Amino acid sequence: QIRDLEALTRFSEEELDELEKKFSTLSVSGSVQKSDYDKLYPEKYSVLFLDPIIKEQVFMAFDQDSDGTIDFRDYIFTLSTITRGTSKSKVKLLYHIFNPDKDGYITKDQFATLLKWQYRVLGITNSTETMI
Repeated sequence: QIRDLEALTRFSEEELDELEKKFSTLSVSGSVQKSDYDKLYPEKYSVLFLDPIIKEQVFMAFDQDSDGTIDFRDYIFTLSTITRGTSKSKVKLLYHIFNPDKDGYITKDQFATLLKWQYRVLGITNSTETMI
């Protein structure tokens, strides 16, 4: 599995071995539950998990096979996209996060959620309700 992932991601075999060790500390039967998945990602990505709605949407986007858990493959593909992906792949991932119903459109409410999250990430504490 490691060699396959090495060919499909931008991680070396050594990096994948280290990531697998980290994954196994949180894994139950080869998968990480929704309640723990945010612990897999480096601290600098904690902004993805500030808002419970966004945290849920991030989980849905990261759970690539939609089985309700994050398996090692899901983890590696999303981490690869976040840390080493092209601008296009990162935008595509963000689109999946902010369009959770996957209908092909970002609604006004979904866009408002995106803006509120962005204000929070930037530390803007004014009421975003009046801004949006």
